[in-house]
Amino acid sequence: MKKRLFIGISLPDHIKQSLSIINLKQAGFKPVAYDNIHLTLKFIGDVDQAHAEEILSVLRTIKATPFKLSIQGVGFFPPRGKPQVFWAGLADADPTLFQLQTQIDESLQQLGIDRDKRGFHPHITLARCRNFSVRSARKLADKHRELTSPQFEVGSYILYRSILKPEGALYHIEKEFLF
Repeated sequence: MKKRLFIGISLPDHIKQSLSIINLKQAGFKPVAYDNIHLTLKFIGDVDQAHAEEILSVLRTIKATPFKLSIQGVGFFPPRGKPQVFWAGLADADPTLFQLQTQIDESLQQLGIDRDKRGFHPHITLARCRNFSVRSARKLADKHRELTSPQFEVGSYILYRSILKPEGALYHIEKEFLF
């Protein structure tokens, strides 16, 4: 049986609440479920149980120290063409975030899991969109351009399992790795 895995950072409730001020449903986007809001460090994809165990083993070797992040601004991907993802950005992300993501990438490369060719661009997916105009997405992004949050401490990262359902994905914590 295959598991669809990714690695991310869970966000505290007060940060998720600060992001919920954007009424994405009214704007025509499909918002990410409140419990699913996170910062993705690495999407792995579908793996069998043996490969999942190897991934767990490698992730246990990664060392990091706690760091702080805060939200700043919003935007959408891709910047040209039909918008597909509406996101919140980070304010001057701590270099430790990038060091952690690099360690994860390098460790998983040993298992044949390639780096993302687009590079790591930390963001928090807030909604997915289909058939949404660039003009409408830009208008919503402009309205919330000044969005910020207080700093929050990151003291762990999580290996998640994504279970796809017709009503949306369910995320299950496979393992949390504390710093």
